Amino acid sequence: MNIRKRVMALLLAGVLVSGYSANVFAEDSEQPVQDSQEVVEEMIETEDVEAEEIQEQEEAEDQVEFLEEQPVAGGKGNGGGHGNGGGNGDGSGGGQNKPLSMESCTISDGMTGVSISLKVEMKFSKNVAEVEVRNHNTKAFHLATADGQAVDFQVSFSDSFEQRNYIWVNADLKEGTQYVLTIDNTLKAKNGRQTLDQTYKIHFTTEGTAAKPAVKPENKPQVDSHNGVPKTADNAQVMIWCTMFMISAGAVVLAGKKKYI
Repeated sequence: MNIRKRVMALLLAGVLVSGYSANVFAEDSEQPVQDSQEVVEEMIETEDVEAEEIQEQEEAEDQVEFLEEQPVAGGKGNGGGHGNGGGNGDGSGGGQNKPLSMESCTISDGMTGVSISLKVEMKFSKNVAEVEVRNHNTKAFHLATADGQAVDFQVSFSDSFEQRNYIWVNADLKEGTQYVLTIDNTLKAKNGRQTLDQTYKIHFTTEGTAAKPAVKPENKPQVDSHNGVPKTADNAQVMIWCTMFMISAGAVVLAGKKKYI
């Protein structure tokens, strides 16, 4: 009986150990799957937060632009100056009005040695790449030679939020030639109300040497070195003139003889 009890006890212990090992293995195999799911969920949450932050930033900028465009309120009163609801201020009722202007450009007025594969990058103080104003803003750019001949070019924008204030102008130009890039003051910010503070004109000269136009030879008459008569007639014309002269002279002689007969 003791032997049978010992055998049964060993078998029971083996079953318990096997069950425990199976449970541990199952838990370990599920752990990587759970970790992957947690990583994906964290990535989704991070992207949602970034999208919300960008949207909040755009809304805040729109609100600032709207407030800047409001009429200036004078005097002291609520919301500005000395009064209830605000500390010391200038009584403007809003921030200083920020104009739409060009902040930077990769070429400057009077620049020389500009690449004939022109690519000009311009940065403005406000969003000028919004889809609603792109068509209008493209028409605000003009490129011509110094003597006024229009030149083909392309205006491009970016869909990136970080580059919403940028515009690019591209063109293939001639060497050693003077050009004028004009940006009209009709250029608009994305709200459609603010326009460029002034018209910008950028004069520049491309690299290299301009091709010289072919010189046409002057048509000067050749002079005979013996008698100084210009060689403007060929031999056939000279023979015709001589023949006509002889015929005329003969006619005069014949007429004179008949008169005296």
